[in-house]
Amino acid sequence: MARINRALDAGELVVPEKSSAYDLYRHFKPSLSAAALNGIKEKALPKLNIAGEVFLQKRAERSSFKESEVRQLLSIYDWAADLAPQ
Repeated sequence: MARINRALDAGELVVPEKSSAYDLYRHFKPSLSAAALNGIKEKALPKLNIAGEVFLQKRAERSSFKESEVRQLLSIYDWAADLAPQ
């Protein structure tokens, strides 16, 4: 849990690969308690929403996405959907 929180605090939501908050979350999710999952949800969702909006704003300004940005955007929304399926 501490590693996930450190990555979230550092803004490493979905990159770098294998040490991002998202990758750590996926790795440790089976062993996390409901309370820990709720804590991650409360901390991560606002940051994921902001990060997703930044990418979408870039697209709205008619900028093209790099392939790496597309992967990041997909990971951001994949994680958000996992945290809050509704």
